[in-house]
Amino acid sequence: MPKSNATTAPASTAPASTADVMAQYFKAAGIRHIFGLPGGQNIEFMEAARRQGLEFVLARREGTAALMADAAGQLTGLPGVCMSTLGPGSTNMVNGVANAYLDRSPMIAVSGQLGTRLEATFTHQRVDQLAIFAPISKWATKIGPDDAASVMRRALRLSVADRPGPVHITLNANYAKAEANDADIQLPPMTASASGIQTIHTGSGGDASTLLRKAKRPIVLVGMSAMRAGAAASLKVFCERMGCPVVTSPKGKGTLPEDHPYFAGTVDMACNKVIWEFLATADLILMVGFDGVELIKPWQLQMPVIHIVTVRNTDQVYPAEIELIGPIGAILDALADDCEADAKWPESDVQAHRDAIRDLYYSGRQEGSLTPPMLSMRRAPPFRAIP
Repeated sequence: MPKSNATTAPASTAPASTADVMAQYFKAAGIRHIFGLPGGQNIEFMEAARRQGLEFVLARREGTAALMADAAGQLTGLPGVCMSTLGPGSTNMVNGVANAYLDRSPMIAVSGQLGTRLEATFTHQRVDQLAIFAPISKWATKIGPDDAASVMRRALRLSVADRPGPVHITLNANYAKAEANDADIQLPPMTASASGIQTIHTGSGGDASTLLRKAKRPIVLVGMSAMRAGAAASLKVFCERMGCPVVTSPKGKGTLPEDHPYFAGTVDMACNKVIWEFLATADLILMVGFDGVELIKPWQLQMPVIHIVTVRNTDQVYPAEIELIGPIGAILDALADDCEADAKWPESDVQAHRDAIRDLYYSGRQEGSLTPPMLSMRRAPPFRAIP
């Protein structure tokens, strides 16, 4: 991956341009890299970023740059920044921005544009970038000298706020180098953490603790928001205290280690029929940090659901008896404290399910064929039994 060897230039005493304000906000937020391709309309922004010590990472195409920024956002929790020039450059970036939108990845995508005098009438490489990016971003906007700092504050805050996602900014060539009238650097909150716990009842089965106490076979279905919220430690304590198996979404993998005795597989991936049959045996599902966008198959389960996330269940991909809105780790801690330690599931049932997953997965080995089970040179050892 080719990278520039840019160094920070001496501080300039010249008034800050719009591009300077953008770069200063990225630096203040702790962002270190910009992924993209240079062009005539974004060169001022690229140079402003160099002066702030931001490293420019050259990609082969704009779509690749956006995917790199998507990954950076997921890994750091800060917006990944990608950059394109106008017209075909910005349209090439669409796939990566859409991916970040669907994966709830914080991102700020910057595209150059013609100068404002030509934008309304000139046709060469001019596309309506606001219209293109509006359906696949949390906000598609333009930036200029009169609103540079204000736009950057909103863009950064909106990108990381639940649910995280991309913001697209169009930067006209003449605005990039124009002196900014709105240039104060006042960083907004850069976390998605919610404070306080809000309870929303949509059914009549009692509160969450009551439902959990009555349940004989609860299952946790954990998603990517739990990982993003840093709720792994609380999840581990909760499932061990309650004797409750944990199924993860693909994006939630790693929240509970796969060698943990209560890990019960990944939904909508390998062996998904066995996983769904296992979920169907539950009498209560706790959707912990789960986002409806993570489901590949329609939700057809009928048992009560407790929705434990930082945002309301507005998508209604699955119905919820109770919504607990707030810090995910704190909610799990509170539920564990409210309920006495109780091994809900017989150890033999959880182990039998884990054995079934393992046996089905390795039954797909075919000598001479490169299938996932064949990537292991020997049969994997059995899952650890519950102590």
